[in-house]
Amino acid sequence: MSAPSQQIALSGTVGLRDIAGLAQQLREQLTAAGTLLIDCTAVTEIDLSAVQVFVAAHKSAVASGRSLALRAPADGPLCRLLKAAGFLGADGTPLTPEGQLWIGAGGRAA
Repeated sequence: MSAPSQQIALSGTVGLRDIAGLAQQLREQLTAAGTLLIDCTAVTEIDLSAVQVFVAAHKSAVASGRSLALRAPADGPLCRLLKAAGFLGADGTPLTPEGQLWIGAGGRAA
């Protein structure tokens, strides 16, 4: 991945109450060219509503010729959620069409 043009840093709990604001922030950031990095290294708790927003933002980015990437620790809450929800295999292998998005979220290349 090339150096990100923009970055959104998330921290603490990211859940349903945060999703509208997160989705709006992603929409705004995805209007600029280049790569948008969502940094989840400081996230302590996250739920599937955030993953749904990440998938939607990734699809929007790809459709408009932009890139979206995630940064998160391999043993962190986002990676654990992705494994529990079936986005990543137990070994970190991506199991979904947007697999490259999960590589930076604790997944590994197949």
